[in-house]
This record gives sequence, C-alpha cells and structure tokens, in this order.
Amino acid sequence: NNFMKSTGIRTFTLYNIFEMRELFESSIQKLIQYLDDGKIKPHIHEKIPLHEAARAHQLLENSEVMGRLILLP
Repeated sequence: NNFMKSTGIRTFTLYNIFEMRELFESSIQKLIQYLDDGKIKPHIHEKIPLHEAARAHQLLENSEVMGRLILLP
C-alpha cells in the first residue's frame, strides 16, 4: 500500500541541534515570538496544587495526560 511505501525514519539529537547554533538560536527566538503572539498555545491538561504532586505523577505514569501538567505552589 502507499502508506508503507512512504515510511521513513528521522532522528536527531541535541548534539546535532547545538552543532548548528545559529539555526537553534533563531528557531528558539521564533518559537518564543509565536508564543508571545498567541500563534501557538501549549495545551494545559490540568493545573494541580503542589500538595497533590503524587496524583500528578500517577496521571503521567498512567499515560492519562494530553498536554502539560502544571504544579501550582
């Protein structure tokens, strides 16, 4: 089938990213600008009080999180 014909593997490491420092820095600046402009918004799954950190870990371990968990002080 066509799907199997178009498969591939792409990998990278942080070493590769830091090797191209200018590209890395410009990409980070663009990402920060997109966040500031509201063009991209991270999905927040839940905000959890710090005293419930054990529950946050349980959610992560059970793969029940879609997005970010935020621990509140």
